[in-house]
Amino acid sequence: MIAIGLLVFGLAVSSLVAHKLGLRLGGVLVVPLLAVYTLWSFASLAMFLFSTVVAYACLLLISRRYLLYGRPLLLVSILTGAFVPVLVFSAADLFRGIPTPAGELEFVGRVLPGVVAFNLFRLAPEKRRTDLLASSAVLAVLVGAGALATFLWVTPPCVTCQLVPPNVYANFQPIFLDPKSGLAVLLGVSGVVSATPVGTQASAVAVLVLGLALSELSRSRWGFPLNGIIALPLVALFALRTRWILPLYVVALVVAYLGIYLVHGWTFLYGRFLLATGMVLGLISVVPLAFVIPVTYTPATVFTGVLAGVGAYHLHVLAPPERLANVPIGAGAFIIIYAGARLLVPSQPDGLATSVGLAHGIVAVVVLGAAAWQIYRIERTVLSPLRRESGREPGVAP
Repeated sequence: MIAIGLLVFGLAVSSLVAHKLGLRLGGVLVVPLLAVYTLWSFASLAMFLFSTVVAYACLLLISRRYLLYGRPLLLVSILTGAFVPVLVFSAADLFRGIPTPAGELEFVGRVLPGVVAFNLFRLAPEKRRTDLLASSAVLAVLVGAGALATFLWVTPPCVTCQLVPPNVYANFQPIFLDPKSGLAVLLGVSGVVSATPVGTQASAVAVLVLGLALSELSRSRWGFPLNGIIALPLVALFALRTRWILPLYVVALVVAYLGIYLVHGWTFLYGRFLLATGMVLGLISVVPLAFVIPVTYTPATVFTGVLAGVGAYHLHVLAPPERLANVPIGAGAFIIIYAGARLLVPSQPDGLATSVGLAHGIVAVVVLGAAAWQIYRIERTVLSPLRRESGREPGVAP
């Protein structure tokens, strides 16, 4: 519960500071998410800084040698930042002889360095120092607030847990009390069962790369990405642990989309404010949904709410025809990503489609068929006339 409150508070503070000072702060979600990431593992902050520096150096090198800019440069930055920890852990594994497992926070954290490096790179040189100082200040405030809230939670008479209803307190113990959490070790307490890692660092990044490839194929071919850059592969990785993540994501996405639609209609908010609104709605909706959907409260539950908000925002900004096509194509892409994830990462006993049966096959065929129909419709009714007009249609002289 503390992680959800910290992310909601962090999104509000980051949006306000970025708006007032005209800064990026690495992205509207980066600093709040990094605060959660730091409280979970103090060593992760060092890995994050190292990966960000490497990604930023690669951007400088590439921009000086090649005419690469915009979204392709963002993808290069994300992939560079994601692969740095894999190389570091792989080198460590050679000495230990044991592969380093990956958990939910590792899945999400692999994307942050590349996003921060890209946003810093796009800033005017005179603003970079101010942006870094503001980001560091907000991060320090959030880390301090999260640590204090957790300390008050585990210290009698439990001041912070008295702020929530008893049923919420019983079902939403802070994820920072996981025995592997750096904060739990520092405080000498643990209050939740440690989640079982899923896969290795390399296999998790491979699934992210597959999701990136499909999203970029959709964007370059049909003009729209698939619910954000990394949402679908992350949901697929989370679903390997528990099948209830998928319905949680779908319902939270619908709730966040309806909320965004109403907020935009009433206030005309747009851009980062509307994105932050979507993520806040996705996070808040996770709490009541967790009482209806039998999902265990873990970091994956929290981040599913965030991803639902991001996906809802991306659906909202699409034109209605594109929105109609995005849903079945995105669902079909999820089937492909999850199938790839199952080949690379062992599924847990409660994972989605642990034993593939006839019902799973029928659902997959129906979803992929709907996606193929939408692709055919776009190709025939939209892209084909455009190619014919430009002389690129086969059989037409340019």
